[in-house]
Amino acid sequence: MGLVLTDNSPLDKGRDLLVNVNALGVPVPSARFMGGREHDLALQGAGGTETSEGLAQVLQQDIMLLPGLVPGSGPSAPRV
Repeated sequence: MGLVLTDNSPLDKGRDLLVNVNALGVPVPSARFMGGREHDLALQGAGGTETSEGLAQVLQQDIMLLPGLVPGSGPSAPRV
């Protein structure tokens, strides 16, 4: 049997999930995100300098990289 939360809902064994605890001590399901690997794979060795202006542009334009690049990581891994 897998991990079960306090409301008796089991975590999906097919996803890369774990349980963390919130500020009130309540267990909450969480997904791992391989952000460093995603960043390195997306850049493919190309260097660059992050700037606050570049960050603002990404946030304003809602730029996202989907699906994830690291196979088998995160909650959408079985569907990618």
